[in-house]
Amino acid sequence: MIPSKNSRYGHRATGPEACKRIKLTGRDRPFSPRLTLIRLCFFAVGLGALVASLGAIKLGRSKQTPLPTFDPVLQQGDTKVTLLQVTRVTTFSSEYLHDNPGHRIRAIPGIEVLYRLEWTGTAPPGDEFHRGSVKVFSKGKLVLYDQRVVAGGMGTNDARGAATMTGFSIDFGPTQERTKIHHKYLRGINPQGDRVDLEIHVGFDQLQVFRFNDVPLFGGPQGDSASDDRSS
Repeated sequence: MIPSKNSRYGHRATGPEACKRIKLTGRDRPFSPRLTLIRLCFFAVGLGALVASLGAIKLGRSKQTPLPTFDPVLQQGDTKVTLLQVTRVTTFSSEYLHDNPGHRIRAIPGIEVLYRLEWTGTAPPGDEFHRGSVKVFSKGKLVLYDQRVVAGGMGTNDARGAATMTGFSIDFGPTQERTKIHHKYLRGINPQGDRVDLEIHVGFDQLQVFRFNDVPLFGGPQGDSASDDRSS
């Protein structure tokens, strides 16, 4: 059988094959300006949506409230106190509880305070060193210990190890004689809101009171101390 002329390359088909429809592949289809225009329109719409989304993300970030600023340094005479860290602490323990039948492990609130004490005088500080209490105030009122928890805590005079646990760079001062890092844990303290006042009683030659007002404290409860029936 003599093959007919190949209509694929533009030659006229003869015989019965002339009535057959030739299915063209995508590569063989002729150029269509209308189809190309439609594709360009879809591409432009998609690109515009992407640009608008990126702009909305950037605008949303720019509208975020900046983190609060705070001056953590107080000085009285030759004694300077720098507040380094204030942290809410939740400890899971069955200890230091007034009423805990079955010695169940419970969530115990607390506050940790880390600060640096410096002697800035020209003469060396005296041998006597005073370290008193740390008190927490909320809205002008002293924050009392949770009555379900045995009040108390612990303190460390040279807490250089605790100061590096967060990963932040801490200036420990020139010498240990003139600079001390103090860590204080207050068990059962759970202040309301996101701002507190701290009163630190400390000093080299005498006990002094350093009061830091309006200290930012993240993650605070907005009402009374939370109570969960499941922990009964």
